[in-house]
Amino acid sequence: MKKLFFTLSVLLCGASAIAQKDNLERLLIEGNVFKLKEIVSANLRKMDKFDWLYYQCFIDNAFGKNEKSALETQMFLKNPKGFNDTAVARMMEMQVYNYANLYQYTKAAEAGDQLLQRYAKYLDEDKLKEVTDDNKCFHALQGFAAQSVAPHGDVTVPALKDKAGLWRIPVATKAGKDDFIFDTHANFSAVSVTVAKKMGIKLKGTSVEVESGATGTKVKCDMGIADSITIGDGVTVRNVVFLVMADSLMRAGDYTFNAILGLPVIKALREVQLAKNGTFTIPAKPTKSGIRNLCFSQLKPRVQVVTEDKDTLLLRLDTGADATSLSSTFFSRYKSYVTKNGEKTTENTGGVGGVKKMELYKLKSYTFKLGNKKATLSNVTVQVKAVGNEDSGALIYGAIGEDVMAQFDTTTFNFDDMYVDFR
Repeated sequence: MKKLFFTLSVLLCGASAIAQKDNLERLLIEGNVFKLKEIVSANLRKMDKFDWLYYQCFIDNAFGKNEKSALETQMFLKNPKGFNDTAVARMMEMQVYNYANLYQYTKAAEAGDQLLQRYAKYLDEDKLKEVTDDNKCFHALQGFAAQSVAPHGDVTVPALKDKAGLWRIPVATKAGKDDFIFDTHANFSAVSVTVAKKMGIKLKGTSVEVESGATGTKVKCDMGIADSITIGDGVTVRNVVFLVMADSLMRAGDYTFNAILGLPVIKALREVQLAKNGTFTIPAKPTKSGIRNLCFSQLKPRVQVVTEDKDTLLLRLDTGADATSLSSTFFSRYKSYVTKNGEKTTENTGGVGGVKKMELYKLKSYTFKLGNKKATLSNVTVQVKAVGNEDSGALIYGAIGEDVMAQFDTTTFNFDDMYVDFR
């Protein structure tokens, strides 16, 4: 009887471990790294050490600890014990973006080559196209020195809101001073060909293809590097990568722009504070907080919001969008709510590469909590169909735009403790 009881206990423990691993894999695929981190932390002593290492690599990657994640991933890939080729491919893909987020583009390109040569068949069609396009960018950047930020004190500069409702930050370059759009959703900073020539950007002469997050339109451009740019009276960023686009692509309808300050520069500043009164502050020392609602997916920032029904949703953080929008993933999950409370329509959406007509619904209002604050938005767009590759992978429910920030005096973006908060 004791032997039977022992056997049943072993079987039940084994079944429980399998069920937990299946749940962790589901969370990983969905991109729900907040819940993944919670479960892994709670079961640290119970987990197999190789299972723990596998998931911890992804957790550290998602929460901005790329150097630690890269070392852990190297350790795992030396002996991926008990893991299938799909899991190894996922790990190798993450390593590509560890190096990219560390501005080590030669290593990113080498890791991308290994992934595509050995594990391409384990990537779905959209993922394969995305990794291939990104790897072309990393190859174009091989040999460039890594981006760095010189030590600085507290710096505050004036910020200007343009006619599209987007914030522009004054940046000094060899071309003089220009107002750059502050865009957390841009994989790289970007300038027009005309501005690039004035800045003396060193071009690679390699054509790469990038996708507009607003419309899903793909456009071709060159890549290059600026020796340095300066924000305010002392924040100097060296070896800044730029996408260089035809002047004609830097417009949407009658709205034109010459330069975009992208995420690689923004996150390197560690913390920025954008105030409604028109100031942009870079503190010398980032502000500590208990809030943890920010993460990364490859080169993109995501924020976790809580709905009025207590659901937690992951949205893109997109200060380059004037308004918050909800994705086709949101529409699929809450279809009955959207069709009952929303109005079906079509609308022109603009971004890099031009304007595109989209089928969508408009919700009169929608409320959620982000950080310690609630935001209620009006006329919220809900996309019916996926926009490009980004909304067809992990469960991303939309994008937080400037209209959320406009409801509060100051928005803080902290990339050390990984949070967005308002006051």
